[in-house]
Amino acid sequence: MVFTDYDRKIIIPELKRIADEACLIDFIRTYFYRDYADVLNKECANKGYRAHLLKMEILKRFNVNYYFDALKYIKVIIFYEYLIAYIDNGTVENERRNIKIKEYKEKYSLYKAIISNGNYNMNRFPKVAELFYLNKITKQEFEDDIVNGKHFYAEYILDNFIEKYIDEYNSYL
Repeated sequence: MVFTDYDRKIIIPELKRIADEACLIDFIRTYFYRDYADVLNKECANKGYRAHLLKMEILKRFNVNYYFDALKYIKVIIFYEYLIAYIDNGTVENERRNIKIKEYKEKYSLYKAIISNGNYNMNRFPKVAELFYLNKITKQEFEDDIVNGKHFYAEYILDNFIEKYIDEYNSYL
């Protein structure tokens, strides 16, 4: 699905307002129906179960570990996978914004690597890992953090960097 800047300016605040699973279903039905029609059209006894299926489908589609099924993770995944895009205006200010967008896409790539089902490889993101002070942490420490249900590193990156950028990006539009 391709969105214009005007569409994103409307959609991003709606994404941030998602407060429960019923709102998530309505949001996905409104903006991403074609992508998730099979889940949305399933006969389900209640909305809670449908929301669970929808979250699992989103996590599966983007290879994210099922530990990260809370709404705040889902909202960030939707933003970075579907809504963030470079600004094509060509002004000097937008060139700076595009550089920042690129930086945050790289930060999100590291974040996604941490929460993914695949093998985490810190060497793929050395600059970003250094920025987060994570370059000294071993792969085993990351895996232990996720398996033990603490999610400290993912939460740290999400709260201090990834989630905060959503409002800033929306101000560009």
